[in-house]
Amino acid sequence: MLLRAAIYLETTIACRLDLEKMISFRLDQATLDDLLIPSFSIADDTLLDVDTVQRILVSFLESQIDDDSVDDMEEEECKKKNKKESKVGKLMEFYLAEISTDLNLSVSKFVGFAELIPEEARTTEDGMYRAIDIYLKAHPSLNDVEKKKISSAMDCQRLSLKACTQAAHNQRLPVQTMVQVLYYEQHLLLLLEEELQQEQEHEQIRNWQMKISYEFDFLREADAMKRIRKFVYAANKKPPVLIPREISGLTTRRVLVMDFIEGIPILNLEIEMVMCGLKPLILMGRYQMLQRSNSLRAQDCSLFDFNINILKNLTNAYGQMILKSGFFHADPHPGNILICKNSEVALLDYGQVKHLPEYLRLGYANLVLAMADNDPLRAVQSYKDLGIETSSTCADESKELLQLARSMFDTKLPPGVTILSPFAEDSSLQKVSVPSFPEELFSVLRTMQLLRGLSVGMGVNYSCAEQWRPIAEETLHKAGKLKDFELRSRKQGVLRKKLER
Repeated sequence: MLLRAAIYLETTIACRLDLEKMISFRLDQATLDDLLIPSFSIADDTLLDVDTVQRILVSFLESQIDDDSVDDMEEEECKKKNKKESKVGKLMEFYLAEISTDLNLSVSKFVGFAELIPEEARTTEDGMYRAIDIYLKAHPSLNDVEKKKISSAMDCQRLSLKACTQAAHNQRLPVQTMVQVLYYEQHLLLLLEEELQQEQEHEQIRNWQMKISYEFDFLREADAMKRIRKFVYAANKKPPVLIPREISGLTTRRVLVMDFIEGIPILNLEIEMVMCGLKPLILMGRYQMLQRSNSLRAQDCSLFDFNINILKNLTNAYGQMILKSGFFHADPHPGNILICKNSEVALLDYGQVKHLPEYLRLGYANLVLAMADNDPLRAVQSYKDLGIETSSTCADESKELLQLARSMFDTKLPPGVTILSPFAEDSSLQKVSVPSFPEELFSVLRTMQLLRGLSVGMGVNYSCAEQWRPIAEETLHKAGKLKDFELRSRKQGVLRKKLER
């Protein structure tokens, strides 16, 4: 205000210069309104007194140069100086954008002022680009030479990606500048892609580190084992699988102490049978082949029933864990399965467990019913309930979705097929794209693929969806998603009892 009054009252030049110098010392504390000084000179055509602000900026820069000459400047003082320059640089960019709308502001005066703003005081060139764009918009009659001169005040390499994208399509800029900006935009996109890729790699490494530390935390594993054991043993008079009991008080983060369960690893079952003089039925379809050729022996029947009993108990346990509890053992590979006396199954290693949220548990129960009942419409609804996004141009998309569900979440194989992968070339996944798939369901998907692998290895082709149907119905009925008259399993059970009478 004092400087404005001095200019208006036409005080001596020395007085005004002193005021300008005083202002330059505190320029970082000024606001844009403080610098919008009207021009009171008849000789000056501009609306604002640009020359005065330019002299203040020059005085500020000279004071900064004097500070740089001090060799023993402390680090804290250096940070304050840089912060001060940055604030002044941003303020001057706003001021330049403000005066750019003045029709009487010449190209030379604009460029002269822009060049005074030091590059080190500008974190990006976005503010300078904004001022240039405003000036070009307010002065549409400029020729190519003048446009180039105006644009030369901007360093295209220091534009942000957003400003680059705008500038590359800004018809007001000279063609050479647009091409230059377009080049640097592509360069920025490549750099950004590399950074994202590196970040994803680092994220994957962090996730693996977390998983490893998570799996080898035996206190957490003991808690998971106790929780699953408590559920399975409480839900059944005779539990379908044996689960070790953790010895309380002896387990630490690095040591897990539990009951010893005697049994044969399922991987070694075939060897043990051969040593006992038995011929295991491990090839897919061998039982059916022997049955058709009428060469089926009592030993073959008992071995096949043995295999069925193992898979039935294992599948029943997983159906209860996934559909009823939602907290399940997520690593049923053969190394974690023991075969005990009387074909009892023991499930080991609870380092990998997973918890399904309520909506996924119920949605998956509905999908089980769709697979068991061959119901495409229910399958489509189940996909929506689970949050699985799909897109397809198939004539009968609902049937393809049901087929895809079976390849992912059921153990039964089509006749003559020994390997069924949802990612195979002839899979429904090649006809139906899946843009979004809930992360928690990957553990269910992996569990189903492992169970399918076990069934193939043991020569038993069965549908876990059909076996889980009563469990899925009970789960949905308990949650109020199924009415009494919709319970097919209960009706079949009542009818069976009447027939037995």
